Amino acid sequence: GEQEIHELCASKDTLKLEEILMAFLNRDRETVLRLARGEVLEESAVMLCRLLGRQMMQLLELQSLQKQGVELSQAWFRVFHPVFYKMQPIFTRALSRWSPQQASVVLYELTHLEKSIKGDALTPTQIQMRLDGCLQ
Repeated sequence: GEQEIHELCASKDTLKLEEILMAFLNRDRETVLRLARGEVLEESAVMLCRLLGRQMMQLLELQSLQKQGVELSQAWFRVFHPVFYKMQPIFTRALSRWSPQQASVVLYELTHLEKSIKGDALTPTQIQMRLDGCLQ
């Protein structure tokens, strides 16, 4: 939504969020854990969960389209949130690193993590542990 875009643009951690998003898609656990900590999680944990969830939805849509026989060059534009051209190589690699079942479970976990952050006031360490669990 509009508020999320404003928060993302105003955040000093935007670059770190982008790096976390790319590392998460690549299942690069070490990089995610190194970057997703402290101030980043204190200030942007909900935003991060939403962005990661959106990526998982895009990945699931791409997997579904591929299963239906749609060429990847066409699938980029058929998902609900089209994949930005600079992210296409990362999503291409992610397609081989995540099964549809794994992506579904992670999407479920991210949704519950966001709810927990809002309702239970999780610490950055607790959030980091839950993100780590998504990458196992």
